[in-house]
Amino acid sequence: MARDKTDKTDATLVATHATSATWGIPDWRDAAAYGDVKVWTLGRWRWEFFRRRDDVRTLFDERKERQYKDDFEKWERNSASTDLTQDERAYILGKAPIKPDDPRFWVRCFPKEQEQFGYLGLFNPRIGNVSNFDNHVERLDSFEWAVSGERGGAVLQRTKLEKQHVVIAFSTDRPLARQLEDAGKYLKGLQKYRLGCHLKRPRHPTKWLGYLRTLDGKEAGATWAEMAETFFSQGLLDRHKDPMGGYCPPPPQAARDKWEAADALRFNL
Repeated sequence: MARDKTDKTDATLVATHATSATWGIPDWRDAAAYGDVKVWTLGRWRWEFFRRRDDVRTLFDERKERQYKDDFEKWERNSASTDLTQDERAYILGKAPIKPDDPRFWVRCFPKEQEQFGYLGLFNPRIGNVSNFDNHVERLDSFEWAVSGERGGAVLQRTKLEKQHVVIAFSTDRPLARQLEDAGKYLKGLQKYRLGCHLKRPRHPTKWLGYLRTLDGKEAGATWAEMAETFFSQGLLDRHKDPMGGYCPPPPQAARDKWEAADALRFNL
């Protein structure tokens, strides 16, 4: 393993701070900078890990301006239509496209990307508290069996469902194997979004803030030794036994191990 260097030039510190600021990343050394994480939903936790992924950031930045431009031109055409009533025109004018730096803006994803990321679209990864992301449930868009009209609409309208319940309509006129396979994928995706993972895997949300801080420390250019020392002083890392049977502060490797666990969670939460 390469030597863990602790010296940094002022230019390096400025550059790493600018990188963190660019992506809306808090100061990893200060737990309070992350806000009240006790009120975060599992959907919020998932987004916080995902927005720290390079592929999420790249896709958003590649599409945001083009999508906004297309939406804005369409809005201009619609608002300029000569067939509109005064009320219709007023309504359209009040629905101007959302700009990319707005917490409500999200870029649309293709089906393969929806499967890759688990979102119908990606919000701005520079923003943690994006708007209403808990309602953007991970799913694919190809569920004809779920919108086939065989819902028994009148019955379902009188059926009160609990928040964690889901109703899926199956067709007896179509092969059942494919419908069951698609339903299974949908339900697993929904469970992963709402609970943070599939129930067969244990979750450790009490460790997640420390994981985020480790990711942010690495991105800010902190060394393993700096992170180990900081986290030890704040009770996030335990003492280690030394060869003589005593105890000593954790080695830099402890911070690296924590980062590796956090990095894996970015792609599997």
